[in-house]
Amino acid sequence: MRSDKKIDWEHGELPKGMDPQCVPLCRALNRLDGITTTESCCGHGKSPFHIWFRARNIPSLFVVGRVLSHNYGTPFYKGHRVWTGTISINDMLHDQAGVRFLLSTRDDIRGRLAYRYAERLVQDIHWYLDKSITGIKSHMDYFNVRE
Repeated sequence: MRSDKKIDWEHGELPKGMDPQCVPLCRALNRLDGITTTESCCGHGKSPFHIWFRARNIPSLFVVGRVLSHNYGTPFYKGHRVWTGTISINDMLHDQAGVRFLLSTRDDIRGRLAYRYAERLVQDIHWYLDKSITGIKSHMDYFNVRE
């Protein structure tokens, strides 16, 4: 589901037609200051799980990278990473939509398995935000970001 309008992820109405399996991960990602999800698809058991987003600052991308890292959270499946992060660049820089990021499960992780790994990623994001505040503060200081 693609949406360009600003959404209040905690209290607002969700985009019409949004896959319910994507809602928790989109909500968790949008909790990160500077991250705005723009599109999502759960794959419906036929394709990988996808979430597209924009990032306004490096510390937010750092948190996404941290929770995707097998060293800090996301487990492996059959010896390989579950999630991949991709940078998507188009030629339309005039509309500030030139750079987007894509989180997706591997091609062989679909349906209920993908949904379980999405739930795990949600838990890792919430843990990082709720329990690791000193970690976030030190990353913001390192990247010289002001609140």
